Amino acid sequence: MLRYFRNRHIEGEVVVHCTDGLRRTSVVLMALLVMESILSTGCLRVKEALTKLRKCRPGMVSNQEDFNLALEIADELLHGAATAWGADEFKGNLSKTSSLLFRKAHVLESVSVSEAVQRPAFLDMHRFPSIIPLDTRRVVLQSEDQIDDEGDKEEHDRKSLKDENQDSREDKRLPSNSYINAVWVDSYDRRFGFVVTEHPLAEMRERFWRLVVQNRCQNVVFCNDYTKVDQEFPNILPGEGGEMNFGKYLVQVLAVQAPAKHIIKYQVNITLCQLRDAPLMVSVYKITGWPYGQELPESSRVVGDVAELLCESFSAPDRGPSLLCCGDGVTASGLLAGAVCVVQRLRDSREVDIYRTVVKLKRCRHEFITSSKQFEFLYFVAARYIDATMIYEGEQEGDLRGKSLTEKR
Repeated sequence: MLRYFRNRHIEGEVVVHCTDGLRRTSVVLMALLVMESILSTGCLRVKEALTKLRKCRPGMVSNQEDFNLALEIADELLHGAATAWGADEFKGNLSKTSSLLFRKAHVLESVSVSEAVQRPAFLDMHRFPSIIPLDTRRVVLQSEDQIDDEGDKEEHDRKSLKDENQDSREDKRLPSNSYINAVWVDSYDRRFGFVVTEHPLAEMRERFWRLVVQNRCQNVVFCNDYTKVDQEFPNILPGEGGEMNFGKYLVQVLAVQAPAKHIIKYQVNITLCQLRDAPLMVSVYKITGWPYGQELPESSRVVGDVAELLCESFSAPDRGPSLLCCGDGVTASGLLAGAVCVVQRLRDSREVDIYRTVVKLKRCRHEFITSSKQFEFLYFVAARYIDATMIYEGEQEGDLRGKSLTEKR
């Protein structure tokens, strides 16, 4: 609609209106102001556009969802289908646009803030002072007696992100009691598709498992191997047949297997000791070939393998989010989240759009995918998936069509 409007109405004043003249109106105006800035100056000046809009009418673009929607509309106006490739034509265009699109994604402005967790009470609760959750994306922990059952989880999924992060269940007197350095990240097909967190400090391990139970996470991925680093990354998972207590949580490993090279899968039970509820069954994947501190894993196939394993488990309609954990909460987890989104899009629509995938992730956590190596690696994940699955599927479809024609003759 806006593309048609911009092509037809080059001159003259325009009236933009919605039911209350505020929320949807402000999204449209924000997108048009951003486009005007790009076309007149060649720069993406998001903050200037937002400031200009709010000077005209306070309260416009009042939440993160509206802000992100306005930027997505601007992306669509600017690029259209230029960043997307069908699976059949993707490999032929593999190297044509990746460096240019990375630069565009990398310079995106963000006006999101992390004020809530910059208070002194939170300083010792995360590993890196520069990597903290955005206020609008932070996962708020509940106390054990507030943890929802599965029916409540469905209601949780229907709540807006703004409501989730302003939930009255957060302890207002001691807000640090509900803190963990974890963020909500959207997957390709779902809000709240991932929870992403850093490897917990020793005193935060109980909160890590509370995070898993609270959100009914069916898959947990430990992305990094810490055997060759000097920093302290305490163990949070027992060996096969073992169990460990973390505060009120009993973690038991029932079985261990290796579904692919450099990947170990643990079948885990998590029980809240004081309750008689059935334990939460979780599939935990540990990547052994991705040393902490490296942007990319040692085996180029392992990220795609884990992404495919996670996508295979996404068929359940009531599934909880997948939890991704790495040393700093951004480097490995961000790349894996991107790989899962790439594979999901290919499975669902036979399309690749690395640029939009990365932009969507960076609006959840700006530190995701900050290097061209990681950006280009997602192209490799897509190409490998197409080679491994879609070419074979295409051959099968061709064989079936040929067989059908033969039978008709």
